[in-house]
Amino acid sequence: MSQVQVVSNTQAWNSSALGCGPVEPVVSRVSSSSSSTAGGVSKLRHRSRVQENNNSSSSNKEKEVQPTTDERALRDESKAARRLLQKKQDAIMTLAQERFGNEAQAKQEVLHAYAKLAVKWFQKTTEGQTFDAKKVEKQIQQTLEVFSNFLKEWRMDYLLLPALIYVERYFKVLGSISYQYVFDLFLTAVVLSIKFWHDPVIANTTFSKIFDIPTNVLTFNELNFLYAVDYNLVLDQEHVQVFTRRLVF
Repeated sequence: MSQVQVVSNTQAWNSSALGCGPVEPVVSRVSSSSSSTAGGVSKLRHRSRVQENNNSSSSNKEKEVQPTTDERALRDESKAARRLLQKKQDAIMTLAQERFGNEAQAKQEVLHAYAKLAVKWFQKTTEGQTFDAKKVEKQIQQTLEVFSNFLKEWRMDYLLLPALIYVERYFKVLGSISYQYVFDLFLTAVVLSIKFWHDPVIANTTFSKIFDIPTNVLTFNELNFLYAVDYNLVLDQEHVQVFTRRLVF
């Protein structure tokens, strides 16, 4: 287990470490930078990744290690989970389109439903602060729109759903975080969602350039988030069903 210390909200998610600036500039950075994605290696690897064997006894050529039965089972399980997430995302969008007509309006309503659910997490755990629920809800929706557009460009739009589930897990375990760190918290969850569910792994330097946040700060936030949720990023059908059942359009 990592030795990252779990501390209070004001210590772990402090302004000097997590200030990313307002949402508006980030939107332009995403649209201009996301097309230049670079592959990379990160400490958090997908559990089904198969390594190459560089220790061939018969030749100097690199040979790929054949996956074991357990590795194949994990790989199949991961594919099934990704299909489930994509299917659930498609079902949510289809339902929204049936109710609200065009695709653009449906997307806004889905993000609004996500925001209405997420604002309750901040509201319940914010102490000693004036809490304007409508203002925070709008802030969350704008933030989710940034990440939704970003993920759509990378053809990973279904990964916003697990990111939201991870944020809820964070709140359930650690509890308290100020609503002024909405963007930074969701950014961390989105990065972890991409790293866990997508191959190949994308380096933190890529996210750092796109969202204009220092790599060491992104890594710091990542480790604290992972420690808080006990490195549990696994999802199954029940997790997804329970979460989406609470969405209200």
